[in-house]
Amino acid sequence: MITEEIATKQNNLDVLWAKKPKGKNINDEKWLPLKAHLNGAVEMAKLIWDEWVSKNVIEQIAKGISITDSSNLNIDNRELARRLFIFPAYTHDLGKASPTFQKKKNYPPSSTDEIILKSVTDVFLVKNLYLGEKEVPHALVSYEILRRHGFNETVAVIVGGHHGSPPNNVQINKLCGYKSACGFDNVAWFEAQDMLLSNALNISEISELTKEIATKINLRRPTQALLTGLLIMVDWIASDEKGFKLVSLNTYTNNIDSFKRAEHAFKDLAFPKQWKPSSSIENIYQERFNRIPRPTPYAIGTNRSCTKCAFFKYFCGGSPYG
Repeated sequence: MITEEIATKQNNLDVLWAKKPKGKNINDEKWLPLKAHLNGAVEMAKLIWDEWVSKNVIEQIAKGISITDSSNLNIDNRELARRLFIFPAYTHDLGKASPTFQKKKNYPPSSTDEIILKSVTDVFLVKNLYLGEKEVPHALVSYEILRRHGFNETVAVIVGGHHGSPPNNVQINKLCGYKSACGFDNVAWFEAQDMLLSNALNISEISELTKEIATKINLRRPTQALLTGLLIMVDWIASDEKGFKLVSLNTYTNNIDSFKRAEHAFKDLAFPKQWKPSSSIENIYQERFNRIPRPTPYAIGTNRSCTKCAFFKYFCGGSPYG
């Protein structure tokens, strides 16, 4: 049941922005609310996962997921992999719910900056100056929010690296001195970040695992890399103003149909169909070489998991005798 307190906290999130006009459109009084951007990223992530990511990649991601205590977990790893992709699609920009990001202005500043900042400061405390303003990029703050809520570093690093470079120890350690800039020492900002995280848990259905189990999820490096790469692609698409247009300043998240916007953007991009391997090695050889395979490549093609094969190990850089 949604209590009055939760409803108020959700309403407070409505004043936070994710995108503003740039370049020649800088004076347009438009924006993209933070929740709308996160919802759009989630819908795009679902489409990319369900319609484009190959089953082989999904298997690779699923293989790299482990949970410290999974005895009570009744969920297939492939379904868990999907949820673990949707989860960072929403949480990647949690760090934008911070005073240093929300006080950012365009260059040169515009009337839109002032209108949005006025709405933000009606709800949240925003100082004129914060120590370490340039040391707290929003992706790093997103990483730290997940870590502060107990999520494993291997999960948090996905959102921390969504602009191409994962956070390093120097950056992470510096954050300890910039709590105010991140909103970590203010109740209203902390509640906003907490509410967005709660939204992410519900939307991705990670909440069904309970937070105690979710924070025990650990990801191997190949899974981290694949999920990060896919998240970067999702964010690029969800940030493209052709598919996800900015809206007038009096339009809020509840009036934006993120599913339709994602559906149209996905269609316009004309993604190729989900790649599926040929059902037989004979078909692959006949299509590519117009011939039936000889015994050795046929054996390799039909027994890819057989790492004892001397031919296979030799050409993969291993010893033919191990």
